[in-house]
Amino acid sequence: MGKLTFEVNGHYYIIDDEKGSIKRITIQDDTNIPREDFKELIKLLAEALAK
Repeated sequence: MGKLTFEVNGHYYIIDDEKGSIKRITIQDDTNIPREDFKELIKLLAEALAK
Protein backbone atom coordinates (compact mmCIF):
# COMPACT_ATOMS: atom_id res chain seq x y z
CA MET A 1 0.00 0.00 0.00
CA GLY A 2 2.68 2.54 0.90
CA LYS A 3 1.87 5.66 2.89
CA LEU A 4 -1.59 6.71 4.01
CA THR A 5 -2.60 9.94 5.75
CA PHE A 6 -5.33 10.05 8.40
CA GLU A 7 -6.89 12.72 10.59
CA VAL A 8 -7.80 11.66 14.13
CA ASN A 9 -9.15 14.14 16.71
CA GLY A 10 -7.65 17.08 14.82
CA HIS A 11 -4.20 15.47 14.50
CA TYR A 12 -2.76 14.20 11.24
CA TYR A 13 -0.76 10.98 10.91
CA ILE A 14 1.18 9.26 8.14
CA ILE A 15 1.14 5.48 8.33
CA ASP A 16 3.78 3.65 6.31
CA ASP A 17 2.72 0.02 6.10
CA GLU A 18 5.92 -1.00 4.31
CA LYS A 19 8.16 0.21 7.15
CA GLY A 20 5.59 -0.29 9.91
CA SER A 21 5.91 3.29 11.14
CA ILE A 22 3.46 5.97 12.22
CA LYS A 23 4.42 9.64 12.18
CA ARG A 24 2.44 12.56 13.53
CA ILE A 25 2.36 15.61 11.28
CA THR A 26 2.99 19.06 12.73
CA ILE A 27 1.40 21.81 10.65
CA GLN A 28 2.88 25.26 10.60
CA ASP A 29 2.13 28.40 8.65
CA ASP A 30 4.81 28.87 6.02
CA THR A 31 4.66 31.80 3.68
CA ASN A 32 7.92 30.81 1.98
CA ILE A 33 6.99 27.54 0.29
CA PRO A 34 9.75 26.61 -2.18
CA ARG A 35 8.71 27.20 -5.80
CA GLU A 36 9.41 23.57 -6.80
CA ASP A 37 7.22 22.28 -3.92
CA PHE A 38 4.43 24.63 -4.97
CA LYS A 39 4.62 23.40 -8.58
CA GLU A 40 4.45 19.77 -7.40
CA LEU A 41 1.45 20.54 -5.16
CA ILE A 42 -0.41 22.07 -8.11
CA LYS A 43 0.41 19.02 -10.23
CA LEU A 44 -0.83 16.62 -7.53
CA LEU A 45 -4.05 18.62 -7.04
CA ALA A 46 -4.71 18.61 -10.79
CA GLU A 47 -4.21 14.84 -10.93
CA ALA A 48 -6.55 14.32 -7.96
CA LEU A 49 -9.25 16.49 -9.55
CA ALA A 50 -8.92 14.62 -12.86
CA LYS A 51 -9.87 11.31 -11.20
